[in-house]
Amino acid sequence: MTIAVGELVEHRVLVLPQFSAPGIDIKLLKKLTGWSGKWGPAHAHDLPMFLKNDYTKSPQQCLARFSLAFRLEMLFAMNVSIWLALV
Repeated sequence: MTIAVGELVEHRVLVLPQFSAPGIDIKLLKKLTGWSGKWGPAHAHDLPMFLKNDYTKSPQQCLARFSLAFRLEMLFAMNVSIWLALV
């Protein structure tokens, strides 16, 4: 037995991840599904406040906060082929 998401919720709003869904065409989404798309906050922990504020982000919720350790990890992980070629 499958249940459609539309049967489980009363709204027709899809909250899209700010950084991982840039290729989504919101107008096409509305045209094809009837659902509207809203770009969510940068971090998932801000979702409750975003929803409480009627899908409105504060300026702080638009910012990505990445530590130096995270940035260094991504530098090495995302460029591993370059690092191996240099070695």
